[in-house]
Amino acid sequence: MFLFVMFFVTQTELLQNGDLENWTNYLPDYWTKETSEYEIYQDSQTIYSGNYSAKFVLRSTSTQKLTQFVYPITPGNMYIYKLHVLDNDSMGKIRGYLRFFDGAGEQVASFYTSYSDDDYPDWELLQTDTFICPQNAETLHVEIRLYDEGTWTSGDSAVIWVDSLSLVDLGPAPEPPYHSISEIQGFTTSSPFVDSMVKTSGIVTAVFGNNFFIEEYPGGLRKGLYVYRGTASSPVVHVGDSLIVKGTVAEYFGNTQLKNIFGIEILESGHPLPDPIQLTPLDTITEDHEGVYVMLTDAECIDDSLGYGEWEINYRFRSTTKDTFLHVDDMGVSYTPVVGGHYSILGVITFTYGFFKIEPRDSQDITFLNITERYYSAGKKPTRTIIWSSDYKLHSDCSFCELYDVFGRKVAEGKNIHPKTLHSGIYFLKLNQKSDNTLILIIKK
Repeated sequence: MFLFVMFFVTQTELLQNGDLENWTNYLPDYWTKETSEYEIYQDSQTIYSGNYSAKFVLRSTSTQKLTQFVYPITPGNMYIYKLHVLDNDSMGKIRGYLRFFDGAGEQVASFYTSYSDDDYPDWELLQTDTFICPQNAETLHVEIRLYDEGTWTSGDSAVIWVDSLSLVDLGPAPEPPYHSISEIQGFTTSSPFVDSMVKTSGIVTAVFGNNFFIEEYPGGLRKGLYVYRGTASSPVVHVGDSLIVKGTVAEYFGNTQLKNIFGIEILESGHPLPDPIQLTPLDTITEDHEGVYVMLTDAECIDDSLGYGEWEINYRFRSTTKDTFLHVDDMGVSYTPVVGGHYSILGVITFTYGFFKIEPRDSQDITFLNITERYYSAGKKPTRTIIWSSDYKLHSDCSFCELYDVFGRKVAEGKNIHPKTLHSGIYFLKLNQKSDNTLILIIKK
């Protein structure tokens, strides 16, 4: 009982005029219209508690904001934001939103409630999860955000009421328990620690903007994890940093991640990376590879135009709903492949929009392999050289043949390949025989 009382004694309400009872010049005191394409009215007829509520009339397709600026705040303390909403209008929706800023005015974190539900007939409570103020935050924007739910036209509007808001400082957050990355990933498709605050550690294997991947050293299956910071950029992390990170475990459309980051401690820079797991086209990407640093030793581009900067390669992945080919994504680098070209690709495996994908970090993570490089790396050399003239037709006893140009692009295939349609140059003929794959150097005059 003593601990229960002490916990609630430390709570501090930070919002001023959160009950919306006091108004001056048609605005609730201490609140600012950050945008202008909506009206707000003091309403005494539709209320949740007290004498007044705020009636919003949205007249725009863009996001609109009513904001209160809170200062000071305490890094490391726990907070929760609540507001009561009455939304019976299908043309718009509303939610609570928080933005933390550092001393330089850079946004370092954001938290938000769910959206209002226009099918809910009465006042509903919207609230954030309990969260922790980021370590480098100094100021906070507490917002009511309005969103259009259709195509706005002249005379169209959405009407929603808000009342009884609160932002409570719950006091210092307890130190979260430590769990290794492999414990966080667990052994099923979702983490056993979803919505739990944890502390973990690892080596940074890839950085994409403010977000990054970490992995246990020396690496392995189920030992990688995505750390999502959103707009937060401090402290800056680099590949090879050894660090401790604190945050909340989440599943974002099937991808395990750490979000709502409230602590990063860099222990060492320039640490050796875990060795990438080397995978061939005979291997299948699974949940075990999520967040893990890998090398695809011989990836053939089979589709270069998936859209959104993605291309498809001949590595299969398995998920709960489909078994299909891996995508190469462009979080780190935009790359234009050649269909039929072969590549060595370094990167981390992630899962988005129902597909496993590899994320190369930069252009150096993608190496073009022409046919001779692939064979020489395997300890093989062309067995013989053939000079093709325009009227010479190669007849082979192989079950199937593939012809590549010097850039590794497949230009022909079949049991019998005729040189008549080929330009002059050097080619490599791969004979897929029963016992072995033979390579023949072709010179077309």
